[in-house]
Amino acid sequence: MGRLGQPVADPKRVDAQSLLGMMYANGHGVVQDLVMSYVWYNVAIANGKISMAKFRDKVLAKLNASERKLGQKLSKLCFKKPAKCPEYSDD
Repeated sequence: MGRLGQPVADPKRVDAQSLLGMMYANGHGVVQDLVMSYVWYNVAIANGKISMAKFRDKVLAKLNASERKLGQKLSKLCFKKPAKCPEYSDD
């Protein structure tokens, strides 16, 4: 990955992680990808930005079961191994 997420996956970069969640949710600067929005909100929450839960939950409500499962899988990957995090959910 590296293009968007690797530099912001650092636990100290929760504001950047939250911003990525918003960018993916709204398609600002990136192609809209609700799964990746969910992923970055989850990473921000895991790093202590609990206030992003309401935004993550709004995105979650729009995902089908397979998208939710993929989002959970990618959330774990992006949190544990940021360099392996894809730019988009279909990468």
